[in-house]
This record gives sequence, C-alpha cells and structure tokens, in this order.
Amino acid sequence: MSEKEFEIFAKRLKELRSVEGLTQAKLAKRLNVSRSCLANYESHKRKPDEEMVRTIANYFGVSEAYLTGNKKTYFPIDDNRGHDLDIAEFLSSDGQLDISGVSPTAKIALIEFYNYLMDRSQHEKNEMNPPEKAKTGSDQ
Repeated sequence: MSEKEFEIFAKRLKELRSVEGLTQAKLAKRLNVSRSCLANYESHKRKPDEEMVRTIANYFGVSEAYLTGNKKTYFPIDDNRGHDLDIAEFLSSDGQLDISGVSPTAKIALIEFYNYLMDRSQHEKNEMNPPEKAKTGSDQ
C-alpha cells in the first residue's frame, strides 16, 4: 500500500465507522484487534496488512479498491439480500427519494452518485452554453 493509499484508507475507515455509528472499541472487537490498533489505522500511524484491509472491506461491504482510494466511488460488493431492488420502492408519492430503510454505507453511495450526477450535469451545461467572449475594440 502506497503512502497515498494509506492516507485514503485511514480517512475512509474512519468515515465508514462513523456512518455505521460504531465506536472504535466496538469495531475493534468485531475485527478482533485492539482499540489502539484501530485508532492507529484511523490516525494514519499504522498500516494494516493485506488481510486486515480485506477483513475491513468485507465487514463494511465495500471493495478493497474503495478503501485504498483505487476506486473513487463506493458501491457494495453484494447486498446479501438475494434480490434486485426496485427503484419504485424508494420513491415516495411526492417524487422524493425515501432512503429511510437504506444502510448508512449505502447512503454514502447515494450521496457520491448524486454529487457525480450534479457535476456531470454542470459540465454538460457548460459545454452546451460556453461563455461569450468579451468584445474587444476591433470586434465593435
């Protein structure tokens, strides 16, 4: 793991733990490591080995590539529910997206995808409507 990957790993680990509402102690117990070991991962002081990265990725249902910054967006490996989700289930009658039953890690994915769509939309608007050039004395 490169230094940049380690930096991203530390940030994403802390973010995922927080979103799941876990204390360092609770997550450490579930990962079978000490709280101080987990704290060192999160504070960018100790690099986890490959097996620990895999264990953490599996616990949160994310890819190792996401944890280490080699994939920019979060998408679950498998939702373990054994069925496809119907998008209509999540839309309320007023057209707003109902995410009340969505896991915290899935909420991260929704936020990131929303931000991606907004950036993409702005980029497309800029391509379709380029700013006008300022008129110079010779143009008038």
